Formats: sequence, C-alpha cells, structure tokens
Amino acid sequence: MAFADHHLHIPDRFVRADEVPAAGEVVVVGGDDESSEVPVVDMARLLDLEHREEEIAWLGSACRSWGSSSFSTDLSAITRVHNFSVFKLLIYQGSFRDSIDKYTVEMSNLTMRLLRFMASDLGVEQEPLLAAFRGKRQSTALHHYPPCRHPEKVIGIAPHSDGFGLTLLLQVDDTPGLQVSNGGRWHPVRPLPGAFIINIGETLEVLTNGLYRSVFHRVVVDTERDRVTVVVFQDVCIDGVLKPLPELGEPRYHAIGKSEYFKGHTTEVVGQGERFIDTLKK
Repeated sequence: MAFADHHLHIPDRFVRADEVPAAGEVVVVGGDDESSEVPVVDMARLLDLEHREEEIAWLGSACRSWGSSSFSTDLSAITRVHNFSVFKLLIYQGSFRDSIDKYTVEMSNLTMRLLRFMASDLGVEQEPLLAAFRGKRQSTALHHYPPCRHPEKVIGIAPHSDGFGLTLLLQVDDTPGLQVSNGGRWHPVRPLPGAFIINIGETLEVLTNGLYRSVFHRVVVDTERDRVTVVVFQDVCIDGVLKPLPELGEPRYHAIGKSEYFKGHTTEVVGQGERFIDTLKK
C-alpha cells in the first residue's frame, strides 16, 4: 500500500470503500468491562507450577470463546536478534535474512510450547497435537500500513479468518489497527509491550473438532501513524489430511485433503464472513 501527496491523495487502486467499516456498526472502544477486551495470557504463569492450571484454563477459555488472545511473554530471548527501534528501517534499507531465520525458529519453539498447554486444556496427549504441526509449512509476512487521512475509503486488511493453524503476530509499534469480531461486535486489540497476538486459524478449529474457534478479524488504518507487524503462520495437518483429532470424539467435520482445503479456502468471499470449513461440518 502506498500513498502520495503526504497521505492526502489515495491512488484509485487502493480505494476499497465497499470493505471499510460500515457506518453504524458497533466497534467496542475501551471501557471498564473486561469482557470486551481480548484476553491476555501470561507465559510466566503458565510456566509457574503454582499458577499453571489456572492459566491453562484461561488460555483454553480464550481459544474457545474468542479464538484470539494477547500472549504476554519475555521477548528478550526471542528478539535479541532485533533492535525494534531500527526494525522498520531494516525493512526498507537492509538485508535481515539471518534475523528472520532466527526469529522464525524461535516462533516454532514458542508454538510447540503453546501446543503443550493447549493439549492439557483439551484433555489429549501432547504428541498427536504436536505431530500435526511438526515439520509443516511456516510462512512469515511483514506488513506495513502507512497512515491515511481518509480511513473511510480504505481498509488495511478486509475481514477474514486465517487458513492456517496458528497465527503469531508481533506489533512492532504501538499503533492500533487490528480488530477481532466477537458477539457481533468489533473489538480493537490494544498493542501491549512484550506481547504477541495469537489467533486460532481455521485448520486448528477443525483439528480440535470445533472446540477452539477460528477468529474473524480485520485491520483498519490510522490517520497519522504508520503500523508495522511481523506475522508468522503455522500450518497443520495429519498425513496430508485435514481432520479432527480422533482423541476428541465423534468428528464434527468431514476429512479433506490439504490441497483440496486450500483450493476451497482461496475461493472464500473475503469480507463476507463466509468460511469454506463451514461446508465441512457434519
């Protein structure tokens, strides 16, 4: 996305007024009601034997009712390869392949750790869940959303749910923009220092037999500030097939080959709330 004339003029190819937030729709902004906030899961509590059980239950609740959570963790080990004050500069002016390689390895490690806690919440053995992710495709995307003086005319990313298992998103700066849908309303996700956003994707929804729900989300642009994110997508399948874990009882979804699933997912009507996986429900 690029804008000219100091963000005052929007090239025609970027005008997407049919997908911007509609006038009159409900967007929850702040307030004292914690139920309107995306849950924050604390890695320190998950690693602490005294608080682990309680925090695993909180993680499971977030995955079931929201499909999204802010995941607070110590970023020092993960981000020592970066100085985020210059990260945006590197995007434009330098090579950072080695840093990204190291970062994605750490994201894989974090994913495996998360899955162990999810297995505990789901009441299944760890290995079947870990094996469904282990060695599968991982994708990384760097997103830059420049400021726009006419946010009513554009959308950062149209409403959708991810066609992967897990999405791990790092908000490099403190510019808001991500919104998740819950209860028929859009909830802005506040950037928190030292936190990732963890989104449940459609394939993990199928793998968990519908116990965890994929999250419908979008990105809106800011009038004054740039927004930069680093997103890692973790894929999942069982022997090339997308299907629920047998340990989770009678399957609620029909099994489908992974390539066939991706063909169906790519034909979804972006922004209309239609999901291919809904056609797989029994």
